[in-house]
Amino acid sequence: EDPQAVYAPHYYDPIVHEGSAYHGNAELVETIIALKASEAEDHGVPMVLGEFGAFPTGPGHLDYLHDLLNALDQHAAGWAFWSYDKGGGFSLLDSNGAEPALFDVLVRAYPQRVAGAIQEHSFDVATRVMNLRFDSNSSVTAPTEIFVPAARLYPGGFQVSSSDSPGNWSWSFDPDREVVQVVHDPGTTSHTIRIEP
Repeated sequence: EDPQAVYAPHYYDPIVHEGSAYHGNAELVETIIALKASEAEDHGVPMVLGEFGAFPTGPGHLDYLHDLLNALDQHAAGWAFWSYDKGGGFSLLDSNGAEPALFDVLVRAYPQRVAGAIQEHSFDVATRVMNLRFDSNSSVTAPTEIFVPAARLYPGGFQVSSSDSPGNWSWSFDPDREVVQVVHDPGTTSHTIRIEP
């Protein structure tokens, strides 16, 4: 009954955790995350996957992370990768402090604050297209904020589009925070925002 509570389970695929090849079964990963999301729903709280990772020498570990993050997006769940340090193993950085290939999977555009309830959210790593569909809450006057790592993912720039009628919505970009702010059409309930190169 605490309004500030979140459900923060951990999850490591037992095969990938030990460095074995990823089984490639995205449906299994989706089912596991759906079960965890259901547990959060039972308690009436949002979900944040509090810890996950993959052994970097395991075959297919990037595919695993891709499938896992896609499953988390389906449930609008937050996440924290284990771990933000350097040195190899499950570290986010290599022993020199450089970013390995997994950054190409982990760094993505995503909604940080939404002026309503998320109905659908996805990010395609290959095309760098992010889609967000939400139903607005009339009591929220703040804009929707979307993290857009422009320097890394969109060096040639990006476009923002909305299902709202032209002239009834607007967007701006804060390059310091790398955040797109979208003010939606107050006369429309359902909104779809798309960010693409």
